[in-house]
Amino acid sequence: MTHVFSRVLTTASTLVLLVVGTSCSAPVVNFAKCGMIAKWPDAPITLEWEQVDGASSYSVEVDCLNCRNQPVTPPVPWFSTSGTPWQVRDGLGLSWVTDVPKTVRSEGGRAMRWRVWGVSREGVEGPKTEWCVLPFSDSGLPTPGAPIPE
Repeated sequence: MTHVFSRVLTTASTLVLLVVGTSCSAPVVNFAKCGMIAKWPDAPITLEWEQVDGASSYSVEVDCLNCRNQPVTPPVPWFSTSGTPWQVRDGLGLSWVTDVPKTVRSEGGRAMRWRVWGVSREGVEGPKTEWCVLPFSDSGLPTPGAPIPE
């Protein structure tokens, strides 16, 4: 278990650590499975993860591959690598029903990636999951010759 400390108080001979929250690990992603190739959805999708001890809510960051035609030189494939998150949603339970793929498609993207983390009652963020990449195609199958995004 990792303890997250907000302050360290010292007196003449005493060190006092104030524990404001604890976190064990990042949540485990249940759906959409990392690396699966999906057909462009006709309806919102549900992102799901497992509960983490000490978390009272969860936050999700979603990123888009080749969205918004970023005016960055050289161009960056994932929007968040420009230095700004694409979309972040806070205050979630164990899932999020989202229409993000529709936005990805409308902005010219071809994949999304997402990660989730727990947040304690005190507002302390736990560790984030690794990015979970979800490429889309018209058939739900890989596009011949197209690399799978990482």
